[in-house]
Amino acid sequence: MYVVLVNPKAGNNQGVKRWQQLEKIFVSKKMAYEAFVTASEQETREIVWEFKEKNTVTAFIVIGGDGTIHTVIQDLAGSDIPIAVLPMGSGNDLARTLKLTNNPSKLTEAILKQEVRELDVLHVNGNYCLTIAATGVDAEITDHAARSFYKRWFNFLRVGSLTYMLSALLVIPRFKPSHVKIKVDNDQYIAEKVWMVACGNTQSYGGGMKVCPLAHPTDGIVDLVFLHTVNRRMIISKLLPKVYAGKHINKDGVTYLKGRDIRISSDRPLKIIADGEIIGETPVAIRIKPNAIKLIAT
Repeated sequence: MYVVLVNPKAGNNQGVKRWQQLEKIFVSKKMAYEAFVTASEQETREIVWEFKEKNTVTAFIVIGGDGTIHTVIQDLAGSDIPIAVLPMGSGNDLARTLKLTNNPSKLTEAILKQEVRELDVLHVNGNYCLTIAATGVDAEITDHAARSFYKRWFNFLRVGSLTYMLSALLVIPRFKPSHVKIKVDNDQYIAEKVWMVACGNTQSYGGGMKVCPLAHPTDGIVDLVFLHTVNRRMIISKLLPKVYAGKHINKDGVTYLKGRDIRISSDRPLKIIADGEIIGETPVAIRIKPNAIKLIAT
């Protein structure tokens, strides 16, 4: 049996409509399923846990964005039950990285073939993360974007990535960089005037910003990028335009590292994001957990 989890707010409140399209295909192919339109993160996790314990689930099918996927994987990391994703978010960075289809017919074909990939996850202060965990100005940008009035309109126009760009232009001018200590495995780095630290299991966040362009979700490695000792004008005029192509990593003020165990502390509490969701504040410990999530390749 397949368990379908629908975020009704996804895709500018189009999640239910997309499920109705997919449901017709499931019925025509006589696929056994139970579907849930979930109202909250807590409800979603309760459903996942209930069906996971029954041990009768072929796969969980997620209709939503990176935030919805983030909620679902919290109780599935290390499980043998795969997930399939019909991307409906504003950023869809996991779907972009893995080239997941948003076509219900193609998704159904892939589900029936059941070609499963094993993906690494990041363990971030007790939370699991499939894409990128970060702290600093990028976390502030993400938080601002999530609360912005213009996010809905950009999503309606299908230019959701502009939400993050506009939020960046509004947040960077008032963000204060901090003093940060970063430990990567056995090496320690102390840096002044740090703007952000991003730890990637995949390449991008914020709707296509390739902040960790060398990251790969099956290599057992965390890619870490931190931005330091540059001024605001440099960030906005030189670095921000290059991050969408991943061409920022050789620029002054950008340090790119790789490791398996990351520890970050700062001179003041900084917000932490994982899969675009605020999960707490620094200090933060990030570890890679290889092959922890099974995903149906679509």
